[in-house]
Amino acid sequence: MTKDIITFKLSGNMFAVDLQKVPLILKANQFLPEDSFLVYEYNVFKYGNTEVFLINIYELLKLVPKEINESSRILVGELENSHFGIVVESVMNIINLNGNCRIIDYPNSSRKDSFYKEIIEIEDQQFILLDIEKIFKKEILERLTL
Repeated sequence: MTKDIITFKLSGNMFAVDLQKVPLILKANQFLPEDSFLVYEYNVFKYGNTEVFLINIYELLKLVPKEINESSRILVGELENSHFGIVVESVMNIINLNGNCRIIDYPNSSRKDSFYKEIIEIEDQQFILLDIEKIFKKEILERLTL
C-alpha cells in the first residue's frame, strides 16, 4: 500500500507517484538543457556513475510536453538494476497518506495498457496515481526488444 506520494504536474494535470518507487528528485536543468523538449531529444543521462534512462511520460500518457525550465524535475527510480526517470513540469508536494484521504479506483485501471492506478482525493484536490512500476516494466520490455 502506498504510504507517501509525490504530487506533480504534467501538461497542467495533477498526478502522483509512490515516493518509495521514485525516491530521488533532481532539478532537470542541472542535467538537461533548459528550453528544450527533452522527450524528443534525450533518452539517457548520467547521475554520478549511474545511467538514468528517461521515459517519455508525455507520449505514454498522450499529453502535450512542456519545455524544461527552472521548475522542471526528474523523478528517478530503480527496477531490475536499471534506473529510470520521468521529467515533470514541477513537483508540488510530498504527502503522507495517513488516512486523511479518499482513494478511488481509476476507471479501467486493470487494462493492460493503462498506467493509471487510482485517484487520490485530499481535501479539495485530486491526484491521479500513476502505476510507475508498470511504466518502468514497459520500458524494460521495450529495451529488451530493441
